Amino acid sequence: MEIYTTDVVPTTTAQPSRAWLVWSSSANGLEEALSNLREQARAKGADAIVGLRVTASQGSNPKYPGTWTVFTAYGTGVKQPSVSIGR
Repeated sequence: MEIYTTDVVPTTTAQPSRAWLVWSSSANGLEEALSNLREQARAKGADAIVGLRVTASQGSNPKYPGTWTVFTAYGTGVKQPSVSIGR
Protein backbone atom coordinates (compact mmCIF):
# COMPACT_ATOMS: atom_id res chain seq x y z
CA MET A 1 0.00 0.00 0.00
CA GLU A 2 1.32 3.39 -0.97
CA ILE A 3 1.34 6.31 1.44
CA TYR A 4 1.51 9.90 0.18
CA THR A 5 2.02 13.20 1.97
CA THR A 6 0.05 14.86 -0.82
CA ASP A 7 -3.70 15.33 -0.48
CA VAL A 8 -4.43 13.19 -3.56
CA VAL A 9 -3.01 10.03 -5.12
CA PRO A 10 -0.53 11.57 -7.57
CA THR A 11 -0.65 8.61 -10.00
CA THR A 12 -4.32 8.97 -10.93
CA THR A 13 -6.87 11.64 -11.77
CA ALA A 14 -9.80 9.54 -10.54
CA GLN A 15 -11.62 10.82 -7.48
CA PRO A 16 -11.76 8.36 -4.57
CA SER A 17 -15.02 6.47 -4.21
CA ARG A 18 -14.55 6.37 -0.43
CA ALA A 19 -12.36 8.16 2.11
CA TRP A 20 -11.96 7.97 5.89
CA LEU A 21 -9.52 8.98 8.62
CA VAL A 22 -6.96 6.39 9.74
CA TRP A 23 -4.43 6.76 12.57
CA SER A 24 -2.03 4.79 14.68
CA SER A 25 0.24 5.50 17.65
CA SER A 26 3.28 3.57 18.82
CA ALA A 27 5.93 4.00 21.49
CA ASN A 28 7.98 1.33 19.68
CA GLY A 29 9.03 3.54 16.78
CA LEU A 30 7.84 5.24 13.62
CA GLU A 31 8.04 2.07 11.51
CA GLU A 32 5.57 0.32 13.79
CA ALA A 33 3.19 3.28 13.70
CA LEU A 34 3.29 3.30 9.88
CA SER A 35 2.90 -0.47 9.67
CA ASN A 36 -0.15 -0.34 11.95
CA LEU A 37 -1.54 2.54 9.89
CA ARG A 38 -1.25 0.48 6.68
CA GLU A 39 -2.94 -2.51 8.32
CA GLN A 40 -5.80 -0.39 9.62
CA ALA A 41 -6.35 1.18 6.21
CA ARG A 42 -6.18 -2.21 4.45
CA ALA A 43 -8.71 -3.67 6.88
CA LYS A 44 -11.14 -0.88 5.96
CA GLY A 45 -10.63 -1.49 2.22
CA ALA A 46 -8.26 1.36 1.34
CA ASP A 47 -6.05 1.28 -1.76
CA ALA A 48 -3.80 4.09 -0.51
CA ILE A 49 -3.31 6.64 2.25
CA VAL A 50 -3.07 10.34 1.38
CA GLY A 51 -2.34 13.41 3.48
CA LEU A 52 0.08 11.56 5.77
CA ARG A 53 1.07 13.50 8.86
CA VAL A 54 3.32 12.32 11.70
CA THR A 55 3.71 13.73 15.18
CA ALA A 56 6.18 12.77 17.87
CA SER A 57 5.76 13.54 21.55
CA GLN A 58 7.99 12.73 24.47
CA GLY A 59 6.81 11.63 27.86
CA SER A 60 8.19 10.60 31.20
CA ASN A 61 6.96 9.25 34.48
CA PRO A 62 8.61 9.95 37.84
CA LYS A 63 8.04 6.29 38.79
CA TYR A 64 10.16 5.06 35.86
CA PRO A 65 13.60 6.20 34.70
CA GLY A 66 14.07 7.78 31.29
CA THR A 67 11.73 9.18 28.71
CA TRP A 68 9.94 7.73 25.72
CA THR A 69 8.73 8.97 22.36
CA VAL A 70 5.28 8.20 21.01
CA PHE A 71 4.83 8.48 17.24
CA THR A 72 1.35 9.13 15.87
CA ALA A 73 0.76 8.73 12.15
CA TYR A 74 -2.52 9.75 10.55
CA GLY A 75 -3.97 10.36 7.13
CA THR A 76 -6.93 9.65 4.90
CA GLY A 77 -7.48 6.12 3.66
CA VAL A 78 -8.91 6.20 0.13
CA LYS A 79 -10.63 3.64 -2.05
CA GLN A 80 -10.09 4.36 -5.71
CA PRO A 81 -12.83 3.28 -8.12
CA SER A 82 -11.79 -0.08 -9.63
CA VAL A 83 -8.09 0.71 -9.25
CA SER A 84 -5.59 -1.20 -7.16
CA ILE A 85 -2.68 1.03 -6.22
CA GLY A 86 0.68 -0.06 -4.88
CA ARG A 87 1.57 -3.33 -3.23
